[in-house]
Amino acid sequence: MNLRRIAGESLLRVGRILERRATTLPLAEATYSAARGLIPRRATALFRLGRVRERRQNWPGAECAYAAAIALDPPNIADYLARRAAVLERQGRYAEAIADCRAVPGMEPPRRLVIRLAEDYRRDGNVPEAIELLERGLEQRPTAKLWAALAECRAEMGAFGAAHEAYTEAARLAPDNLTIRTGLGRLAAQRSVVPFDIQDGEVTAVAVDKRERAFAVAVEQLAGVVAESPSRTRAAHDLGRVMESHRRLLEALDAYCEAISRVQRVDEPWAHRAELAWTFRRDYVAHRISGEAGTDSRLNRTAQPGQWGDNLSGVAGFFEATITHEGISLEGFVLHGHDGVDVRVNGRSVLRIAGKTAWNRTFKTTIVNGVVGEFPPRAELTLRVGDTHLVTVGGAQYVDVAVPDGTGKLANMLDAGRTVTKKGRWSDALIPTGEQDDLYFAAYDKARRFFEDELGVSLFVSYGTLLGCYRDGLLIPGDDDFDVSYVSEATSPEELKEDGSRVIRALLRGGFDSRVAVDGRMFHLRVGKVVLDVNPFWFSAGRAWAFDAHNLGRDVFDPVSSLKLHGMEVYIPGDTEAFLQENYGADWRTPRSDFQYYRDKSDQATLRLARLAPSEVQALRDYSERLRATDPVAGRFHGYGDPTNPRFEDAAVAG
Repeated sequence: MNLRRIAGESLLRVGRILERRATTLPLAEATYSAARGLIPRRATALFRLGRVRERRQNWPGAECAYAAAIALDPPNIADYLARRAAVLERQGRYAEAIADCRAVPGMEPPRRLVIRLAEDYRRDGNVPEAIELLERGLEQRPTAKLWAALAECRAEMGAFGAAHEAYTEAARLAPDNLTIRTGLGRLAAQRSVVPFDIQDGEVTAVAVDKRERAFAVAVEQLAGVVAESPSRTRAAHDLGRVMESHRRLLEALDAYCEAISRVQRVDEPWAHRAELAWTFRRDYVAHRISGEAGTDSRLNRTAQPGQWGDNLSGVAGFFEATITHEGISLEGFVLHGHDGVDVRVNGRSVLRIAGKTAWNRTFKTTIVNGVVGEFPPRAELTLRVGDTHLVTVGGAQYVDVAVPDGTGKLANMLDAGRTVTKKGRWSDALIPTGEQDDLYFAAYDKARRFFEDELGVSLFVSYGTLLGCYRDGLLIPGDDDFDVSYVSEATSPEELKEDGSRVIRALLRGGFDSRVAVDGRMFHLRVGKVVLDVNPFWFSAGRAWAFDAHNLGRDVFDPVSSLKLHGMEVYIPGDTEAFLQENYGADWRTPRSDFQYYRDKSDQATLRLARLAPSEVQALRDYSERLRATDPVAGRFHGYGDPTNPRFEDAAVAG
């Protein structure tokens, strides 16, 4: 027995030497595993094993090692619990991580952990639980970030007064924190237009003077942030929006001009779309000031609140309608966990915005120009949930929409069978489902062969397209995307951008047209008259990344399996059911019209890093032009896509 103990202790010392260098971490892990076998009651061997596995980003393995060590009840168990809490946090298991922290006498969970668990609760609709968690954290150690998180949760409950108080306290504790001051400004801007508040679960009207004071706070905070920080680009736009919403058009114009000036100096993926939207807002406000008819028909459209009212009984939520460069933007929230919002034009249902059962469900969608152009010249736009209504600014129950260039054909087109998709675009409902599927699958087959023959990778269907193919043997009716993917060798966002750009260049040489989404996400591929939405999968930190982040390994996707559909071979992930369950839930076999993605904020930050910046998009455009100068049959890179029009701009046929 003594020899085993001596050998185990010796291995511990060797492991400490090996773990000093990243290149010898695998040997260190093997050494500690061997030491554990020799001295199974020595918690230190398990602790060191867990530390090495953490460094190798093997979070489940590290958790297992720490759990075994904790079971031995070592004297320094607090250290072990703290380490396991960190590993659980890495896996997104925030409630368990907080429980480990609270198991240590005198130890409270870190602020970031409390905030992350609160965000999880919010995502699942458990906003009261999130508020309770944050309030307990504030009792232990009040901080500005906890107050700000509480403010966001209270706002989600519709309690804008209480949310305003919480944000004010956050700004008091951190007067130099421009992010918190921006949040206070945005919250105050919202409070200045929403005509009601939620107090003790009851809807109450907000007096005009309170809304005016909120407007003053919004202007003070946002203008201060803009003045103090030249890099706060979005704050300048937010200031313009609050000025425009209160018809302070000259001040709004100045703020929009400043926002555009700032965004033009930003080489980030979001900047292109922001510049398009903000430039239109500047032009729209300038047009309102001039009062002259514009050559751009979009500038002549208006969306104004209807007759103001104070009857808020039974109100279902709040919305704002705004004329944008893309169409009519609808943004707001629904109270009390309704199923979804019905958008109506002159009483006729046009679009349904899906929702989930949560206390407050925010929404944002756009009815695109292709649909708005068929509106009658004047129309009443209303949003309803069942028999209840949403109100807009001033408590009005409708928005008066003026579309001077409208054809008035909207009702007739709906009667003829056309439908508007969840993205606010016309569907292809007039094309028989079989013919539409034939077009898509023929295009997929051509692209699949190119990827396999020229790039050596398997192009498989994914996301909604995979769901329809695997579950029903056909595309989901009304779905206007055809999602495909391939497995990239990238292990970071930067590597994915390099790999995606390489694939795009190869496709251009192969005669295919391509472009990126308006936010820089890769990429769209045109095959004949069909556009495929390509989402490369890459793997890092034990997770899969593509359109979203997934707690899945590479083995779920590679190697692929196949189906026979429409007389051709269609590749699918090797473990399709594992992907569908992780992405759509255990009930993925049941068709749902209300499915919505929710991305964790930290996941979104990682996904944004994999999008192309304006300079990178321009580099691909330059490559395309050089290529076409020597090869006239080469494909064309079209730069950014237009979300209001899924088709490519010109009619040239690719490939």
